[in-house]
Amino acid sequence: MAVICPRCGAAYDITLFQFGRCVQCECGGWLDLQSGHTLPHRTPAEGDFPMAEIPVGKVSHYFSHLHVAAVELTEGSLSVGDVIHIKGHSTDFVQPVTSIQVEHQSVQTAGPGQSVGIEVRDHAREHDVVYKVVAD
Repeated sequence: MAVICPRCGAAYDITLFQFGRCVQCECGGWLDLQSGHTLPHRTPAEGDFPMAEIPVGKVSHYFSHLHVAAVELTEGSLSVGDVIHIKGHSTDFVQPVTSIQVEHQSVQTAGPGQSVGIEVRDHAREHDVVYKVVAD
């Protein structure tokens, strides 16, 4: 049995997941595997799946015309493919890192002390905290 994302049409075999759980679709929406509905821009609820969030930096600027957040990395590293959670006073979204740039050059990984540009799907604001989402 499969659940199909109404946003992009991607199919997920629900027998691979426990009922009552959510999974993030490649298009960025969260699929509720019980109902099959998309929950856009949703942060997974506690208990959806075991995860931890490690703070890695803060947003120092948002370039709205490019949909890019400038992030000052303070702890840990960030790599293309990592899942991040950007949270602030009025910001709260989860997304995979699709590209990282340092000084207008694409890189695969960046570490503490570096200022990076990350393309984001939603508006980020200065001082928003950037967390790396990792499995518990």
